[in-house]
Parts: sequence; C-alpha cells; structure tokens
Amino acid sequence: MAYLQLYRVEVGEVGVLPGSVKMVSDQSLATITTPGYLNGAGTQLSTVPVAPSDVIECLYNFNTSTGSGTFTLLTVSISAGVITLSANSGNESLASGYIFVGNAGGVATGVAMSGDATISNTGALTIANSAITNAKVSASAAIAFSKLATLATGHILAGNAGVVTDVTLGGDATIGATGTLTIANNAITTAKILNANVTLAKLASGITPAYVSKFGGQQANGGGSATITITVTGLTTSHICMAQVQASTNAVTVQKVTPTADTLTVILSGDPGANTVIAYQCFLAAS
Repeated sequence: MAYLQLYRVEVGEVGVLPGSVKMVSDQSLATITTPGYLNGAGTQLSTVPVAPSDVIECLYNFNTSTGSGTFTLLTVSISAGVITLSANSGNESLASGYIFVGNAGGVATGVAMSGDATISNTGALTIANSAITNAKVSASAAIAFSKLATLATGHILAGNAGVVTDVTLGGDATIGATGTLTIANNAITTAKILNANVTLAKLASGITPAYVSKFGGQQANGGGSATITITVTGLTTSHICMAQVQASTNAVTVQKVTPTADTLTVILSGDPGANTVIAYQCFLAAS
C-alpha cells in the first residue's frame, strides 16, 4: 500500500503561494522519500496538486489498528516530472554527532559540525585546538590575570626572538615579587650619570672637617730668648701646629714649631725682643 490519505489543508495558488498538505502512509520514510513515490498517486495529484513551495505534514509507518505513526515534515522537489519528497525535520534518522543545517535549497540536511568546533552525539561542543586567535578575542574581554600561565616569583616576561619568555631580571638590578627594583651595589658608574643632571643639591650636605680637635691662641714673650715655650693643655705630639710672629720690636721669624705633651715649643731666629707676640694654631688630623 502506498499512501492512505493525501489532502490539502490550506489551498493556495499552487507554485506561488505556499500550501500545507497532509499525507498518511503505512510505509517507511525511506520508501516515501524514494523519487517518484508520489507519481503513483494517479488522479489524486490532479485534485491535490503539490509544488516545491509546499510543506507536507507526513505521518508514516501508520498503524490503522492503533492509529499511531511517526510524524515528520517533507519538502517537495520536482525534476523532469518526477516528484521527490525529502525529510527536513522530525524524528527521521540522523547520523551520530550530526546536526541539521539548511542547505542551499532550503532543505534541512544532516551534516557534521566542523571548522572551529565539533559536536558529540550528547551535544557536547569541543572547540578545536588553536581555534581561538587574537582576532576572536574581544578588546573588552578583560581577561583576568588568574587565567594566565604561572610566572615564577621575581621573574618578568621578555621577548626572545619574538617569543614571550619567563626570565629573571639581572645585570644592574633585580626585582622582587612586589615589584620592588633594587639597583646593584657599584652599578652606577660615571659613564651612566648624565653630567647635566648632577647638581649641588644632589651632593652631600657638608664636608667633614679634616681634624677632630683644634687649639689656637697667642703668647707674649718677655724677650731675650729665641726659644719660646707655650703651655697648651691637651696638646700631643700627634697635633700639627703652626706659629707666626704677630708683633715684635726686632726682625725675627719662626724657624721651628714642635708640639709635645701639653707644650708647644717655638724657635725664632735671633732675639725676639721684649714685646714679641706669637700666634699659634694646632690641629689633630682625622684618622
């Protein structure tokens, strides 16, 4: 038996306005979709004409005793007078892992998903390796740092022949896990300092004196002796002393100045006279 019923639900202008046709058959879908199946409808095709614009609601494998069957939708194609029906949705068979996609003729066709992803028969979608390129990541994606590969503590990313590489900062400086940069001792050489940037404000605030103790004063001489002894408490032989004739009735000069413990000896040339005044100053050099 071919088909049990064939009738138009909506009567349109055949071939122009889409119509809806119902068909009931006790045969399998494979038989129904064999080219020329409807051509055996005889005079019924003239009373219920079908066109490629029609959609046929088909109940196949129909059991007259139970009134049951399997429902699917069929599309119509006509070539050289031969009518062919194609299943485009419903419960018709579909290869494992395939999906229905409308082809160029508008017919749902079972195809395997390909390109950037595949799909399993459980619906699990798998993105292909290397499929996510830079162009496919939105500029506003705001990808969290936690999604990046781990980076060793204190390391940085550096380009190495075009490849981003995990390296340790070295040479004149190192970097800590918190981003603290430490310049190595003795790393700042003269060549690395721009002369124009060295101002007095960048120098030390003062100069340390070249002595740790100092003595100074004057001594009036009673005259008659070219050797004058001056008492200077705290003076030692480590001090460096200078003396000068500040006033004298005779023409004399200082010949030698010798510091000893608490005593400064000044030797003059000739008789210093009664009103000779000797000025002295002593320094103890810093160690």
